[in-house]
Amino acid sequence: MRLTPAVATTMTTSLDATVQRLAAHRLVDGILLMGTTGTDDLTPDSDYDVLLVLDTETAPVRMVNTWVDGRLTEVYCTTVRAVQRIVESDTAWPDSSEEAAIIRWLQEGRIVFDRAGWLDRARKRSHSATVQPLPAAEELHDMWQRIGYNLAQIRRYLGSLDPVSQEVVDWRLLYSVVEVKQAYFLLRRVPWRGEKFAIRYLTEHDPDFLDTFRRCLAEPARDKKVALYEELARKAVSSVGEIWERGRTVAVPGPGFADPSLAPVVGTVESALAAWRDLLGASDP
Repeated sequence: MRLTPAVATTMTTSLDATVQRLAAHRLVDGILLMGTTGTDDLTPDSDYDVLLVLDTETAPVRMVNTWVDGRLTEVYCTTVRAVQRIVESDTAWPDSSEEAAIIRWLQEGRIVFDRAGWLDRARKRSHSATVQPLPAAEELHDMWQRIGYNLAQIRRYLGSLDPVSQEVVDWRLLYSVVEVKQAYFLLRRVPWRGEKFAIRYLTEHDPDFLDTFRRCLAEPARDKKVALYEELARKAVSSVGEIWERGRTVAVPGPGFADPSLAPVVGTVESALAAWRDLLGASDP
């Protein structure tokens, strides 16, 4: 199958004209310009970010990547019902939910079309709406386990005399360095808001981690890059514990091993380790 993108019919159309075209459609109930889009902070290299609210039960399209007036443009599509849920509900929305994303966009964006007034009502409600940025305890454990696993595998390949295994180190580092950056935020329960947010956050709160990350990205020597990655991994997990080391056992719990009498992380993880010990017929971890 050959995938071919469609021609961007708005490539030479201004943002204002594009908004007018969208607002003229009977299914478009609201339009919100997000980020720097439509503000005085827009720079020549800025992209356009647009939220499109559709008066349909389910959005026929979730996101469109296109070009408007020569700028890369992302159009996120939602429904009137999703916006209404924000207005009408006192729910504490999970950070990863559609409603939480809309709340954040409303707090920072500019409403340019609001046929029935739902965006304006949702914006007023967004100031008191509750968003829960905390990931589940199991998610924290899984990330902690994965960072330790990646480091153990990279060390193993680095110690091999096989040239293919040595090259595997380079390949694994490509995604492991990115993942350890995301782990830093997840394990500290800081919501991920993109690279620019991350750089600004680290500049203010942890310039040492940022400096190590930059040096790791720029380091051409394989062994030195691995050493810097290990330093990053240890820093990333330091908020929850230490990297699991050679000779220690880590178990990722399955749904059947949860012990409701214990706290979420301790219960599920300890139950999984207990199951492993039982399978071995051993009493030690």
